[in-house]
Amino acid sequence: MFVYGHGGIGKTFLWTTILSYLRSIGKVVLVVAASGITSLLLPSGTTTHSRFKIPIDMTNKKSCDIKKRAMLGDLMCHTSLIIWDEAPISDIRCFEYLDRSLRDVLECKKKPFGGISVLLGDDFRQTLPVVPKSTRYELTTLTLPKSYLRPLFEVRMLTENMHLLSNTNAETYTISTMDFASWLLNIGDGLLGCPDTDDPDNTSWVQIPESLLIPPGPNALQDLIQFVYGDCILTNPTAKDLLERAIVCPTNEVADKINNMILKTITASGLVYNNTNSM
Repeated sequence: MFVYGHGGIGKTFLWTTILSYLRSIGKVVLVVAASGITSLLLPSGTTTHSRFKIPIDMTNKKSCDIKKRAMLGDLMCHTSLIIWDEAPISDIRCFEYLDRSLRDVLECKKKPFGGISVLLGDDFRQTLPVVPKSTRYELTTLTLPKSYLRPLFEVRMLTENMHLLSNTNAETYTISTMDFASWLLNIGDGLLGCPDTDDPDNTSWVQIPESLLIPPGPNALQDLIQFVYGDCILTNPTAKDLLERAIVCPTNEVADKINNMILKTITASGLVYNNTNSM
């Protein structure tokens, strides 16, 4: 099954619900993601390459390094479900190599993935496989819809924007918030933007509405920090509040600058934890 939707919070909630239920009845469920950062956000998550021993260089390989009588092979024999997040960013060969390997390890040649149920998820509006200096055609040929496995998946759509529904603050749940969500979807569907004169088939220029921008000026970064965190969190920060907010930075230098500005704003006392390594 492929779960397709744009609500990250809803998708994560779905994974957690399925995982909790199946594990409560004694089933083995593996949760993986294409990137390391996303895998850290998933319950007991790991990267696909780490969990299934998918080769980094897939040029001369045809399967994963899963051996029948090894620990990983034994784990596959007891696995009921694989939840694979960020599926569109994974190279098509990752799915096909795992399919071949599980058919061999589980000695079930006629069933995809050796009979293990596989639940994929994410949104094809987001990042596709990253291949340096490749053309649009080369990228699309590496995506899941081009695989022989695609007809075997049943598609389910997430239609509720959980980012909006999870916002319990009535004051912030405004028309502008809903418009922003629709604006993002229209960009992903290619409904907005003016084609670039040099590369009209692959590149478009999108005008960001003024209402979504913080006006430039000497206090722009401070205004951004205030908008994201607010006085309440900066005065009395908690782990829960900080986990729900973030400022995306283009470079490490900018991240360090914003972090230093935030730390100077926080009035609460800090704690220092020392770490030591010993043999």
